[in-house]
Amino acid sequence: MKKTLKIITLTILTLCTISVAAQETPKAEKIKEYSLMLTNISPVNLSIKYKRQIKNKTYFKLGVIDISGSSNTNYPTLSSSYANHNSTFSLGMELGLEFRKQITDKFTFFHGPNVSFTYQTQITKTDNPVLTESQRKSTSKIYNSGITYTLGLLFKLNDHFLLSAEINPGIFDNYRTFDNGQFPQYNSKSDGGNFSFSNKFGILSIAYRI
Repeated sequence: MKKTLKIITLTILTLCTISVAAQETPKAEKIKEYSLMLTNISPVNLSIKYKRQIKNKTYFKLGVIDISGSSNTNYPTLSSSYANHNSTFSLGMELGLEFRKQITDKFTFFHGPNVSFTYQTQITKTDNPVLTESQRKSTSKIYNSGITYTLGLLFKLNDHFLLSAEINPGIFDNYRTFDNGQFPQYNSKSDGGNFSFSNKFGILSIAYRI
């Protein structure tokens, strides 16, 4: 996890340096875009990104990603059992650069590097009155950091609205903790890395251009 954070920090500094250097070019009216992305359907997972043109075909992007939350209660059918409450929440940040190549008047290919960090937590709680308050709750936390590379296609609807589809292969580091309130002997921590896609179905988005 520490090595991954160091790599991500260096990558962020590199992206910021490139962004600052790119903005030293002669001033012109820069394009700005605001995107709303659907990254998962069940549960609903959204991302919001801001993109600003820093060169003719280069954009700097900043996003709030993996916005998701849900809550449900499972009521038992037996009177001798107790209800279980489950809640999940996730939120993350992304920073990156985007390079574009126009294919036709309507279609544009885009690609570029990103760094991201996402936090996710899941809490399970039982109504069993025999247990103390601390024993009723179990908590799982996931800290996911990654370096990805975006590959996508942009479709221009008109001068202000655009549709896009993209995939984001990359390397990820996942640090997980699990605290079992009732059985603390099963508490655990784990750390592991892998190569995968940030979303197995790809990402669809709609953008508004200024």
